[in-house]
Amino acid sequence: MSKRKRLLSLLVIAVLFGGVLLVGALKLQVREKPDKDISVNAEEVVYDKETVYLWYTDDTLSNYLSSACLAYSEKKGVRIVPVLASGVDFFEEVNKSTIENNVPDMYIVTHDTLTKAYLSGLAEPIQVPEGADFENAYISQAYNAIKYKDMYLGYPLYFETSTLLYNKTYLDGMAVDVLVQEEAAKAAEEEAEREKNSTPTPATSPTATPTGTPTQTPTPTATPETTPTPSATPTETPEETPTPTATPTETPTATPTATPYPYEADVIEQKVKEILPVYIDQIKDLANNYNPPEQVETIFTWDVTDVFYNYFFIGDAIDLGGDAGWDTSITNIYNADAISSLNAYQSLNQFFAIDTSKSDYLTVMDDFINGKIVFTIATTDAITRLKEAKNDGTFAYDYGFLLIPDMNEHVETRSLSMTDCVVVNPYSTHTDVVNDFAYFMTTEYTDILFERAGKIPVYKNLTYDDPALKVFADEYSYSRPMPKMMETSNFWIQLEAVFANVWDGQEPNAALRDLAEKMIYQITGQETELPYIIEPKEEEEEVEYLNEEELTQQALSEGN
Repeated sequence: MSKRKRLLSLLVIAVLFGGVLLVGALKLQVREKPDKDISVNAEEVVYDKETVYLWYTDDTLSNYLSSACLAYSEKKGVRIVPVLASGVDFFEEVNKSTIENNVPDMYIVTHDTLTKAYLSGLAEPIQVPEGADFENAYISQAYNAIKYKDMYLGYPLYFETSTLLYNKTYLDGMAVDVLVQEEAAKAAEEEAEREKNSTPTPATSPTATPTGTPTQTPTPTATPETTPTPSATPTETPEETPTPTATPTETPTATPTATPYPYEADVIEQKVKEILPVYIDQIKDLANNYNPPEQVETIFTWDVTDVFYNYFFIGDAIDLGGDAGWDTSITNIYNADAISSLNAYQSLNQFFAIDTSKSDYLTVMDDFINGKIVFTIATTDAITRLKEAKNDGTFAYDYGFLLIPDMNEHVETRSLSMTDCVVVNPYSTHTDVVNDFAYFMTTEYTDILFERAGKIPVYKNLTYDDPALKVFADEYSYSRPMPKMMETSNFWIQLEAVFANVWDGQEPNAALRDLAEKMIYQITGQETELPYIIEPKEEEEEVEYLNEEELTQQALSEGN
């Protein structure tokens, strides 16, 4: 860096620090200054020993981190500067800067890199500030995410996982169709009862025909009003057992063309709750029975090429690394439940033919916004994107989020999750301040995290203004944290290939067996041939064929 740039950087930091002192002197509320950005780029920062530095790689965090650092500086009188670094070779850059005595005192990374950070000497077990209620501060799965052996290697800040997103406007229409059909059936039953009571010998009276006919196709399979909770239990039980809860958002800014419904809103809402899918298989039933609006191209689609949106199909059946994802002795990938789960996944291709060469998440979300899809799998970014689309008038529907349904009553699901956390650099000379600030930011200062950065906090003592946030938090509490073993860092690329191949027709049994053998080899260095699992044959229903000759003789004898 040139002397001119170095002097300019020093001047900028001095001005910013002066601003912090001024804010403290005037006792202003720094949370009310969302546009205040004190972050600097890694190549421009000038280090000094009295300042604490926080490195991060996601620029969407800049505003939030600036506000958090200013708030803490005002509270404790310690200067903290957020530094935006490149995500390329991140740990190499942290190590290089540390060696040069420009120590990043702490940094934010995804939890799956914690093992690498610790074994590289760039992370140490956290030292929880005195009086902090650390053990009860976060959603339960966060503790598995940050755990390595018997140590916690970071303070969890926010998470990512997936849920089921649906078009509520379409489900309202579907509910109306069901109500019309039920009324028609009830009217027919009452008419038949009246005819029966008014006719002395109604033995051969004709069957009454319903007079009302719904505008769309027959009733989709209705789901039970109470939703079963997953039977699988994580090591730490979530605070609340999640139940699939619809979370329709505010009234759309534009209204799709439709005839006003002849039912009260609460009646329609109750019927929507009844028909929301408890199982993925029930979405298949909808695909067979639902007569959707003209613009709908498919009932259910998702990005089948990305393991983050596919993992839930197999997530409850496999275990790599144990609950905390670090135990190399646990490689339970090839088993009967996993094969059954992938068979169920493959069966969806005949109902929802998705071209893997054209499938991607952004396209799926565009199609959902344009009203072409009824159900899809979405991550947390969908919350902000849909709100923005409604505000600018490009999204004309109501919508909601649900916990990921099980495949059916026999095959359970479990989504994948990632947790971003604050890690303490053991070479820092401010570790007490770093631990105190990290706990402060991940607990006390999380109420504006979603507003400023679009990230959902892991801190559990929050009141969610948007019910969609609660659905994602419940899903996260039951999710499977991404493993953090260095030996299997390519597992996700390999699993993604398995999903793609199975979707395109490869036998699930063989695909899983091959994947499991590869992972065992990467961990142990020894080639292993796993015993082939023989799948149980599906029982074929016995069909009773009619004896036409016997029936003919019987009819002739009765006629005589």
